[in-house]
Amino acid sequence: MPNKLISIRDMLKSAETAVKSGDAARATSLYAAVLARAPGHSKAKRALQRLRRGIAGAQGLTQADVNQVIATLNSGRFEEAVRLTRGLIARAPKEPLLYNILGMALASSGKNAEAIKVFRNAVKINPSYAEALANLGASFLEVDQVADALANLQKATRLKPDLAEAFHNLGTAYGRDGQQDQALISFDKALKIRPDYVNALNSKGVLLKDRGQLSEAISCYQAGLAISPNSADILINLGYALNQFNQEEQAADYLQQALTITPENGDVWMRLGVLRASLGDTDNALKALDRALVVTPDNAEPYLTKTALTKYRSGEPEITKMKALFAARKQERSHGMYLGFGLGKALEDIGEFTDAFTCWSWANRIRRQDFSYSVDTDRRLFARVKSAFGGRYIDAYRGYQDHECSPIFVVGMLRSGTTLVEQILASHTQVQGAGELDFVNSYGRRNLEKIEQNPDFDFAPFATEYRETRARCSTDHQHIVDKLPGNFLWLGLIKSVFPKAKIINMRRDPRDNCLSVYKNFFEANAHEYGYDLKELAEFYALYREIMAFWEPQLEGQIYHCDYEKLTAEPEGESRKLLEFCDLNWQPEVLEFYNAKNIVKTASIGQIRQKINRKSVHAWQRFETELAPLIKALEQTGYLA
Repeated sequence: MPNKLISIRDMLKSAETAVKSGDAARATSLYAAVLARAPGHSKAKRALQRLRRGIAGAQGLTQADVNQVIATLNSGRFEEAVRLTRGLIARAPKEPLLYNILGMALASSGKNAEAIKVFRNAVKINPSYAEALANLGASFLEVDQVADALANLQKATRLKPDLAEAFHNLGTAYGRDGQQDQALISFDKALKIRPDYVNALNSKGVLLKDRGQLSEAISCYQAGLAISPNSADILINLGYALNQFNQEEQAADYLQQALTITPENGDVWMRLGVLRASLGDTDNALKALDRALVVTPDNAEPYLTKTALTKYRSGEPEITKMKALFAARKQERSHGMYLGFGLGKALEDIGEFTDAFTCWSWANRIRRQDFSYSVDTDRRLFARVKSAFGGRYIDAYRGYQDHECSPIFVVGMLRSGTTLVEQILASHTQVQGAGELDFVNSYGRRNLEKIEQNPDFDFAPFATEYRETRARCSTDHQHIVDKLPGNFLWLGLIKSVFPKAKIINMRRDPRDNCLSVYKNFFEANAHEYGYDLKELAEFYALYREIMAFWEPQLEGQIYHCDYEKLTAEPEGESRKLLEFCDLNWQPEVLEFYNAKNIVKTASIGQIRQKINRKSVHAWQRFETELAPLIKALEQTGYLA
């Protein structure tokens, strides 16, 4: 919630401004308000002595009246403050301070529409009343009228360039308007005025995180925490950022600490549950998820992870509960989508395959409505990549190369077994699993146009930034496994800059592969193709086409790992994987499920189990329901 302005420092500065402008009435009221909160404030006492003949007699108000209403507001008795202030306004209808106080009381009660009208009255009486303009802008933010918020906050900060809260709210408004650079400037101005301004540090951290500047964001949160160790917002945001920064243990500690302050925060309980699950702490993960469902019963999202972690048996009460909730509330987005995916998994566990697919179909229809996706968009992107890296680009490349960095990239269709291979490799003593790093994909998309336009594009900064990303994952291992499946789009970029990189392409029966995608919800606004069977088949064809494009350029440099072979012959296939990566054989890699590797993908439940073949030919249980997918795959020519 944007900050409302009523600090002692602000009141003193406003009083001094009022004195200079000849507004003795307003100055008297402000000094009286200061003394109501700090009776021994010598500066305010002396000022009041000089203003004895202020507005008290002229407008029929007493200093005690103003003191009382401000004290009432500051004590949190907002409705009473509204009533008292309206009474004072009836006696002094031209006093802008009273309208500002009334507006703050209304806004604090959540009545922002009324507050806006009242703040406007204050500004109408005194157009240069910076505090009222700032509060008006803050209320506009509350009702998401960003343009009006910007206009009033800009004016307030021009009139009084020392209003830290106004600059903070201005930064928030700029951020919502998509003007991130201006938002950052405003937050920095707020912090220059008040270096200990925790809310501004928090907001700056959120902005930096959204810009992908995780390290800088974490520094902001840590600075805020040093000032306010019990700030739940700071603890939560620091926990979330550290999780993204691959410091999961620390992240969990901060979230747990936050929950001692705000124990009814269902979102934090849920995220802690997901984080505990990624760390392999299933028992505590389930406890956290159950708590999330208790404190926020209207949010069904925790069921996604809970069902992924649970192997259900027929007759379990939780399945009955989920069925009832889904039937009663599936029209609601949260319950329809999250419960649809979760209940579908539980029903699959107990063999109710038709009902399971019905749940998934419902959930996918809801999720698909979140996007205006077209496969043609990806088709154009893939064509541009082929054009940029065509003509044996890799062989002809003479630009910057890093011959020391040797990451292992595991690519393929989503849900093709990339997590399984990552965990096998990460159980080797020379390898650290890094999860799904979005660095290469993000860099490629941002710079594709420049690469197209400049055949001599300088990739040195890319290599430097990737090494920094790698160092955050591990400095103790010879290799990291970067397993973002979609990196298959950027193999030309990867092998041009990192000639010693290893590429492993996962292959899986497309029917099983696409079914596994369709059964799962993906948090990020990615994989938008995954919620419609026909679009899934079309995207699968794009994946196969781009791999066929890379094959002649990277002949002998891509290891194709078949999921079905890996699950049928885990030791033999694992030996081949390690040999391709120039790693010695270590039998511990076959016991990856006992390792404490981090897993943040939809495989979060499966990967803690021994290799099995339960999902091989799973499509056959849903052959009728998958008819549109199978037909579309046949039309692409990539069914086998």
